[in-house]
Amino acid sequence: MTAEANPETIDEAMAIRLRNSGVTRVSLGAQSFNKDMRGNLGRSGSMKAVAEAVAYLRAAGLENIGIDMIFGIPGQDACILRNDLEDVLALSPEHISYYELSYNIRGEYHLRWHRELAEVRDKNPHFYQMVVETLEVAGYRRYEISNFAMPGYECRHNISYWEGSDFIGLGAGAWSTTGQTRWHNTENIETYLEERMDLDTVREIEYLSARKKLWEKVMLGLRNASGFPIDEAREVVDEQALEELGDAGLLCVNDGLVTLTSRGFFLADDLCSRILLSE
Repeated sequence: MTAEANPETIDEAMAIRLRNSGVTRVSLGAQSFNKDMRGNLGRSGSMKAVAEAVAYLRAAGLENIGIDMIFGIPGQDACILRNDLEDVLALSPEHISYYELSYNIRGEYHLRWHRELAEVRDKNPHFYQMVVETLEVAGYRRYEISNFAMPGYECRHNISYWEGSDFIGLGAGAWSTTGQTRWHNTENIETYLEERMDLDTVREIEYLSARKKLWEKVMLGLRNASGFPIDEAREVVDEQALEELGDAGLLCVNDGLVTLTSRGFFLADDLCSRILLSE
């Protein structure tokens, strides 16, 4: 069982409580160890808090720790990213997620940082390559675009999402999918608590067609190192686009599986839009 936590919330007592509650894996949101970068993300705390959280969790007997990081932060340069990589590796987590910063281009964050975001956007392909090369040299395997793990420590519940398996989400704002039905619980906590016995009032339901499920399988499969089986997906795939992208060195087809190359991974969203036919 995985628990996600801000490092500042983990002390000795909490680490023991998590272990005794059956938690076997903890994912810590670090984002960056650089004080200025954390400030630019609106985050408080420090590297010390992350290191202390890891130490408390290790002392409590937890042997599967993940750390979430971000690149593409306003003001970030290669030196700052390199230091972040060194700092996260020094903690020896079993799993590292390294996400490109995402934001709403019409939101307040973009309005505040639009110039710096434009500057760092051009550096992001290089930053991503730095992340991949550094973590792979350190022994981590990239099993999804943004996720790296020591052998045997891949995140199983994430893999189940990407493979299109059924899952149940509990609580306000949670998503669930079973078969061809997907639903989303209201994000209003008060409404959820008041009306939780009346499911129709607290969730929005979407019915998924077989084509939609297949379309999502291809989209998610492209993000994984395992890819997707071409024979199952011909109905929703532009095979001419596949051939062109293969000739460009951005993907390959081996033993019936379509996978992205190292060059193709960073362009996954663009490649997906070229490969997939309309829903």
